[in-house]
Amino acid sequence: MKINLKVKAIIFDMDGVITNTMPDHFQAWKSILQKIGIHVNPYKVYKREGQRGITSLEEIFKNIKCRLISTSLVNF
Repeated sequence: MKINLKVKAIIFDMDGVITNTMPDHFQAWKSILQKIGIHVNPYKVYKREGQRGITSLEEIFKNIKCRLISTSLVNF
């Protein structure tokens, strides 16, 4: 069955204002950082809400006294 919808608008919530996406962001950060031996708690991720990803990484690495050498994508 084909449904014909007349869409007048689409809302993109890219920053979590309309829906609470921080739990999903935390799980994503936690998962990827664990692969390189870095463990984060919710506070370390939630306090960076709204930051650019690279800024968050730089701060996380600085807090563990490790320097981020490259911003290139790496395959794990």
